[in-house]
Amino acid sequence: MSKQKPFLRILAALLAVCVFVALPGANVSASEQADSSLAFFIDYIVPIISQLQKILSAMGLSTNLSLPRVGISAGHGGNTGAYSGGVYEDVKTLAIALAVNKEFTSRGYETLMNRTDNSKCDKETKLALYQPWRPDILLEFHYNIGGGTAEGLEVWYDSGNAEGKRLAELLAPRLSAAAGLKNRGAKGDDYAPGGNFYVCSSFPIGILVECAFLDNPNDVKKLDSTASKEKFAKAVAEVAAEFWGG
Repeated sequence: MSKQKPFLRILAALLAVCVFVALPGANVSASEQADSSLAFFIDYIVPIISQLQKILSAMGLSTNLSLPRVGISAGHGGNTGAYSGGVYEDVKTLAIALAVNKEFTSRGYETLMNRTDNSKCDKETKLALYQPWRPDILLEFHYNIGGGTAEGLEVWYDSGNAEGKRLAELLAPRLSAAAGLKNRGAKGDDYAPGGNFYVCSSFPIGILVECAFLDNPNDVKKLDSTASKEKFAKAVAEVAAEFWGG
């Protein structure tokens, strides 16, 4: 699942040992056992859990041990990227990313966005933000451009990452269906125009979603309403939960 699992096992084993050591003898009354166990938990177990949480946080790992970390990146920023119909894609990608972030946080996930406004966010800024934070997956959203006739959604992954491929293959049909867009499939970035995507290769699992074609009005309008973005975001979070077996 995620890198939190080893810590979960260590914590469970530690608590089991502590409880075993703390158990009173058989000749102690039930009420005395209850009082002794409660006192031991408060005096010893709670401080241990607190210290483990501090250690995990210092190591850049989530203190929410039950759910992975999700990086949510809005492509481009600062009036950059594909341009069509009087708008840059960065405005569209931000709206999608905000909806996705809202959905994940509502489910208790720890998230980190690269931007929440139209500030420019280049490669160096993004890597400096996310690499120390260590997301379990990074989801980056873009809009495509294809001469006005191309249509549909694509999900790109690092060609050498089997888990990235698995997630991309789950996402492509579900997101396409949620938005009513043509499914152009999951694609390894060995075949990407201009070479591999650093977003896909720089993280344990990096996924780049080309949500729609910016120069195709029929594509664009399918994700323009608040309701359609919420439906799209819900599909992203549901697939992620299934991917992790949650």
